[in-house]
Amino acid sequence: MTFENNLLNPLSTNCFLLILLFSLSVTSCKEDEVHTSQVEYLKPSYAQGYRLGMVKDCEWLECIHPSTQKTLVRVVRDSSAFDILSNMFVDGVAHIVISEKKKLATLSTTHVALINQGAGLEYWSGGAFISYLQNEEALQMIDNSKASDLGGVPEFDKEKCLAINPSAVLIYPYGDPLNNLELGIPVVPILEYLESTPLGRTEWMCAIGWMVGEHAKAKLAFSLISKEYEHLKSLIAQTNSARPVVFTGSVREGKWSAPGGGSLVARFIEDAGGEYLFRDGGGLENLTLDLESVIVSAENADLWGLVIFAPDGYSIAKMVLDDQRHSYLIPESRKVFYCNTAEVDYFGDLIVSPERVLGDLIALIRPDVVLEKRLEEKSFKWLQEE
Repeated sequence: MTFENNLLNPLSTNCFLLILLFSLSVTSCKEDEVHTSQVEYLKPSYAQGYRLGMVKDCEWLECIHPSTQKTLVRVVRDSSAFDILSNMFVDGVAHIVISEKKKLATLSTTHVALINQGAGLEYWSGGAFISYLQNEEALQMIDNSKASDLGGVPEFDKEKCLAINPSAVLIYPYGDPLNNLELGIPVVPILEYLESTPLGRTEWMCAIGWMVGEHAKAKLAFSLISKEYEHLKSLIAQTNSARPVVFTGSVREGKWSAPGGGSLVARFIEDAGGEYLFRDGGGLENLTLDLESVIVSAENADLWGLVIFAPDGYSIAKMVLDDQRHSYLIPESRKVFYCNTAEVDYFGDLIVSPERVLGDLIALIRPDVVLEKRLEEKSFKWLQEE
């Protein structure tokens, strides 16, 4: 049989078509496969602890340890993206599916502020440790049963959390924050507390905004914050005045405890035009120093900064009354500035308002710098003598 005749044979033609269709099918499947080499990452401008991954129409959030850069978890907003990630990554990292546009529950009061600024409290279903919460709108929601108090003291209320059925519970991934409770609800680690810069910590509002489908809204809000913060930093950069030396910390059990040289507090002081006394010591963790050596070092300092909890008010006289050794640390200038966390939401609303903190610190540390505006209600102010 000639080649031409073979092509005209019906059986041979059908076999040829089947082979052709199978080949096309296999080729199509291979073209639909997604590989890690195709992944594009959208990294935040300041934060080191998260990034957004994208491949074709699939998008996810990766939570990363800022120091080790180890991926802790990948979060997706639909099951189809979960399937793609499960086939693409075989590194053992957990993949979590959350429901977009549903509300989030919180373990940390700081995360309430991030939700509020990034997406809005309409996406908050409740949280733990409400006794530490200072945001008035959030507290009103608890009072009006629009959000739930999930305990935390003495323990997290698992049953109540199951009843409100949030899209996810936002946790801080250190210690054992949920006591190994199997909630049956997605748990997402938020690592903003490990960020070494004020804007890096604040930018986590964008990650949370992405989780509830409000990424664009969160990015716009953050851009306004970062623009103002960078503007204030630029004012410092334009001056040639000497930087005053600033120290922080307090006496604890006979030792001096202070933020490390790579901490958020240290960055605030440096960005505000000061020189942090302990800038070369440690990283994010607190320093524990010999008190006598601190007294000697503080002799060269111009200012002392404090973050305290004092419901009945505070003064230099009360500070010395608390511990007589404080009198050896007060600068010759007698200039001590402080933030009273009983009056100011330092661990909540101020986390998402770093430009406000920076403006207040510049006004105190660098009075030579002219600021266009400063809020009436100040985060930091001078400690009075009495």
